[in-house]
Amino acid sequence: MSFKLKISIAVFIVATGFMAGFFYALPVVRARVQPSYMLPVFIAAGMVLSLMLTIAVYAFTRKIPGRGAVRTVEKGPETAVPPPPAERPFDAKAVQVLSLLQKKGRLIDFLQEDISGYEDSQIGAAVRNIHKGCREALQEHVTIEPVMKESEGSEVTVVEGFDPSAVRLTGNVTGSPPFKGILRHSGWRVAVMSLPPLPENHDPGIIEPAEVEVV
Repeated sequence: MSFKLKISIAVFIVATGFMAGFFYALPVVRARVQPSYMLPVFIAAGMVLSLMLTIAVYAFTRKIPGRGAVRTVEKGPETAVPPPPAERPFDAKAVQVLSLLQKKGRLIDFLQEDISGYEDSQIGAAVRNIHKGCREALQEHVTIEPVMKESEGSEVTVVEGFDPSAVRLTGNVTGSPPFKGILRHSGWRVAVMSLPPLPENHDPGIIEPAEVEVV
């Protein structure tokens, strides 16, 4: 049942009851006129009054927005409002490293491009420039050192309690450490990272901004 219908029923009951009660509450009227004759007259008057009040309620609720009222909203001209920034599910510093590799060596451009249609000689020339720029970016902001200091190809021993995230065992791995094997790759770890501070109000998800040439 709608709010307006509830109001209308309530107004009808109150107005009709009021008129009937008014009839029986006036001693003067009861002394001069028989109740059986005047009661229908007062009830009819109450119905007319309730109808008038119902119309007034409808008009009032249309003008004032609220519960059960008709809310009228005038639409203005549409404008492009960007949505509020959502919580970023990534590390801003990791994106900044990608940004530096893109800025120096155009690494993201190269990885995002389909190179299946290029000749090997064309790819080789492009990779040389990418390698040079990315190497400069790493040397400028990140100090990388090998996980194991021994020379690749030499025999090494992996002792008990080694870190599985730092040393990956391959080949015939059986039993318990210590393990003896050949160092195939020294691994890499970050020793020092010195990234420049991000500008204020910077979107941490931007690797490289879009470039627009104004004409």
